[in-house]
Amino acid sequence: MEIKRGAVTGIAGPSGSGKTMLLRSMCRLYEALPPVECEGQIIYNKKNGPVDMLRADDATINNLRRHDLGYVFQQSAEILNPSIRVGDQIIERLTLANRPKDKEAVLDLLSSLGLTPPERIYKSFPFQLSGGQIQRCLIAIALVIQPPLILADEPTSNLDMDLQQQITQLLVDHARQYESSLVIVSHNMDLLESHCDQIYYVKDGQLWETPPERNEAVDTIHNHDFSDKKKIVSITDLGKSYKKRGLFTSRKDTEVMAIDNFSIDIHEGEIVGIIGPSGSGKSTLAKIMALLIDYDAGTYLYRNEDVLAFSKKQIKAFRRECQIVFQDPLSALAPHRTVRQHLQDRAEAYKESMDDDALIDCLQSFALGAEILDRLPKELSGGQRQRVLIARALLLSPKLLICDEITSSLDEATAHDILNILLNLNKSKGLSVLFISHNEPLVTAISHRIIGLSS
Repeated sequence: MEIKRGAVTGIAGPSGSGKTMLLRSMCRLYEALPPVECEGQIIYNKKNGPVDMLRADDATINNLRRHDLGYVFQQSAEILNPSIRVGDQIIERLTLANRPKDKEAVLDLLSSLGLTPPERIYKSFPFQLSGGQIQRCLIAIALVIQPPLILADEPTSNLDMDLQQQITQLLVDHARQYESSLVIVSHNMDLLESHCDQIYYVKDGQLWETPPERNEAVDTIHNHDFSDKKKIVSITDLGKSYKKRGLFTSRKDTEVMAIDNFSIDIHEGEIVGIIGPSGSGKSTLAKIMALLIDYDAGTYLYRNEDVLAFSKKQIKAFRRECQIVFQDPLSALAPHRTVRQHLQDRAEAYKESMDDDALIDCLQSFALGAEILDRLPKELSGGQRQRVLIARALLLSPKLLICDEITSSLDEATAHDILNILLNLNKSKGLSVLFISHNEPLVTAISHRIIGLSS
């Protein structure tokens, strides 16, 4: 493939096809992975001469990474340092590239990325931001030095549809303005087709210039009245706020409202969709429902029992019945545990035993092969990690599944397959689902009822 200066190049393909590996190879970021053999050449044409990225010495590669390359990673939660404020991490990128520490320029960039008020985002720690906000901060780090080459691996997968278009357009405009080359990896074919000068398609590790057939098949759900069914969840006037305070200072606490006066009922066998822009509190709601964080106001009843009054025995029973699939699969999987160990850990926690045949059957239902059983999370693609999380959550047949953006890192065909599996479990076993997504057509297709959250 050839990437021209100032051109916008798209790379598409199914999960696990090699898209991220291709992008990592362009700046030699595969070295921390298991033994990788690279053949051929990746030539980067600098003004003072070409550089073979696969064979250049470490000093040359590090110099290119500091001054010439902007990389937006797919797994946002693993990139930012949790103990350093976001603004300081962006400024650090300028320092590494020997650029002036221009705070006003950084604030303008944050604002252009829809991160408002920019001063608050600048002073925030990563754990105080939503997944979509963190993703845009990573884009800011990549763009702040105005690099000649920008490599973006699923840069908008955690964002709502409108914001996806806005951020992609900003990336494209930035590339045009500074005559930078922009490479975007995405599962969103419509997005690539509307913004890219050329698109390459990856399948089984090979590049193609002809698009594959599009799979649009999702079994749409039929309307159903659940008023005669028992409520599995009943939440009334829920409120949650986060306190922000200065570190080592005497500044007064300030509160950021994540959820305000929110109510929801979920009946047995019902699929309820939640939509809303990035930062509207969707992930906070999911964590509260899974009893991972506390709430400040309102009531939460599970099977007509107040969760605040649960005994330890009831909490353990709840955690078996209620499973959550997180938005960021890499941070949800222990990095030192293999896929086999992750699945067996879930079974053994509830005194269940599962042999390899049972684990393989579970994986195969999510289009995963037996060969990944002994792999670590870092040895899987983003889509494979997401499907492992879903398989682990459904391993012990829960009654309530909370899905937080579970299709954002999946290609279109795989996303549709996963949704059809959920629909089949809903119909055959009465699985109740809270389905959170930015993708309104998918939410509409899979949900009996949809509730919107506003920022």
